[in-house]
Amino acid sequence: MPAPIKIVQVMEAVIGGTQRHLLDLALGLPPSQFEQHLVVSPRRTPEFENYVPRLAARGVGVVMLPMQRGISPLADYHSLGKLVAILKQLRPDIVHGHSAKGGFLARVAARRAGIPHTIYTPHVFPFQMNVSPLRRRLYLALERYAASMTDFIVAVSNSEREAAIKAGLAVPSQVILIRNGIQPSDYLPLPAVVRQQVRRELGADENTILVGAVGDLRPQKGYDILVKATSLLTQSGRRVRVIITGEGILRRRLEKMIKRLGLPEVVALLGYREDVPQLLGALDLFVIPSRYEGCPYALLEAMATGVPVVASAVPGITDIMEPNKTGWLAAPQDPASLAQRIGQALDQYERSQAMAAAARRLVQEEYDRDRMLTETAQLYRRCVSGG
Repeated sequence: MPAPIKIVQVMEAVIGGTQRHLLDLALGLPPSQFEQHLVVSPRRTPEFENYVPRLAARGVGVVMLPMQRGISPLADYHSLGKLVAILKQLRPDIVHGHSAKGGFLARVAARRAGIPHTIYTPHVFPFQMNVSPLRRRLYLALERYAASMTDFIVAVSNSEREAAIKAGLAVPSQVILIRNGIQPSDYLPLPAVVRQQVRRELGADENTILVGAVGDLRPQKGYDILVKATSLLTQSGRRVRVIITGEGILRRRLEKMIKRLGLPEVVALLGYREDVPQLLGALDLFVIPSRYEGCPYALLEAMATGVPVVASAVPGITDIMEPNKTGWLAAPQDPASLAQRIGQALDQYERSQAMAAAARRLVQEEYDRDRMLTETAQLYRRCVSGG
């Protein structure tokens, strides 16, 4: 039996969907075929250490290496030197970098350590984010520089793949589409009795529309847009209860906004929850008002649960949702458009339910986690074989 392919996964952005993606790879790929080591930064998510025992039981090594989120030449230089030393010690077959900072440092360090193969998953390129034109040009220049040291780029959506090719980061054969995946059986409609109980616990009676969102409280997710849209809905006479599940740096700002708009009894920030499948099953409508996305897990989970969805029409979301067929799309960063689409979704109940059923079938057929793991394993084998 051939020796396992040794892989070092490098990630600074150990948060939200990127963290989940990393854990899926680390815990889902067979240890008999892939020896994995994670190099992650504890700065943004110290709680990641809680996963170490589970990872160790799976045979996955973990190295905590502080990495700075933004561009910081001195801090980045120190992180790069330490990463080179780690790679020289581990001598992997492949270095797989994730997100902008981890992806950049991983590829440069691999070149300096003499590692033969590198893969990069951007989880949204930084030049696709809402940044100034100057910063966008800088990010693009850095991505092009690192792309010269890359065997394959993994795009989690077709929009991301097209962005990589258009930017000249790689030829089409080097940009591999591997969509994120979930286990659809983990997200099922709730029995009526359980659904009503969960709704009561969340402050929604029979006459209240329960709207929900799931994700870290950070600018990307657009929860300030959702709060403003909720204010417009209540002003128009809608009786809604909005729950936002997740934690993050914008909590205090969102709390102040909720108070300023007179919504403390309408909008609830639930914080981090372990019972997301039940929360999703209790909703009348799921909303994802993001400013940008890669291939959002929360959207896939809501669709798998069979909950109607209203989302912002940004790349990554539009790759998954087809307007008026699997969900409702609103103009990005536009509270009035979001409020209008929420109103339409609620008023056209039967149409929303039909779209939700179609969305559930789509996730079951095309966004399965086992498929994502199989395709990633195939890419690793292709990479080391020189194919």
